[in-house]
Amino acid sequence: MDSIPSANGLHQATYSVSQLAGPSAAGFLVGKLGLSPTFAVAAAFFVGATLSGALLRDVKAPGVPRQSALRTIGSGLRYTWSLRPLRDLCTQAGLSNLHEQCFLTVFLIFAARELGLSGTAIGLVIGIGSAGALAGSLVAARIGARTTVGRTLTGGVVLAAAGLLLVPLVVVFDLGVVALVALLALAFVVNGFGVALFNVFAVSLRQAIPPEHQLGAVTASYRLVALGTLPVGAFAGGALSDALGADRAIWVVGVSYLCVSFWLMFSPLRSATTLEQARALGVRPGSGETVGEQTPAP
Repeated sequence: MDSIPSANGLHQATYSVSQLAGPSAAGFLVGKLGLSPTFAVAAAFFVGATLSGALLRDVKAPGVPRQSALRTIGSGLRYTWSLRPLRDLCTQAGLSNLHEQCFLTVFLIFAARELGLSGTAIGLVIGIGSAGALAGSLVAARIGARTTVGRTLTGGVVLAAAGLLLVPLVVVFDLGVVALVALLALAFVVNGFGVALFNVFAVSLRQAIPPEHQLGAVTASYRLVALGTLPVGAFAGGALSDALGADRAIWVVGVSYLCVSFWLMFSPLRSATTLEQARALGVRPGSGETVGEQTPAP
């Protein structure tokens, strides 16, 4: 079980590399080709990814009855909400993603209108920021081993929120374009580092706590909640920018994110020293499960 965070760190690192290259490439293409050709290039990549996914084989686990997607998600939600550690993780992920997407939407408007940055500069800021996520994903397992799982998990999400509060502070200083881009990139580097710490251990716990036959359902329901808040956050960011102005909205979203980042401070996961101990918090009395074992599939 100790190898789970390391494996998830490497998985998160591959995602971070794509996040590092994507925004920078988009900013460069917009500057060189314009919006429409850039959208065409992005669409071509999506088509390629879809075709690649279609080639994957659907392997059915032996002894596990096949269910519809709705039944699987419903089963996963019931199981997730029945266990405090999973419920807390799922809630924190949903709140964090809501604020991350809301902040990013406001930032794009803020950077273009209030700071006068070009598309290339904005893409560079977000791309460099992804380097923080790459670094965080590579060292998350070591940080968790030297401190505790609980501290790494809770500290990561607070660090992610605190980093973004550097963004609205740039208007206080009279900065040139290079210094402005550097300070904004630093904010996103800190944010990305914290997000990676949280993600590596959130996914590790999501894999370690449920019994084997519930793992797929829990993963599906968790991702439904965590990713389902992204469009809500994007809509809220646009609405807040229209209602308050981007310069005020970015403060509102940043402070709100910092407040909700303390959610896990009130969770029993905060005191978990190791992944094994964190999993023990999710064993239901009378379930027949023991720490370190997975209930066999029925």
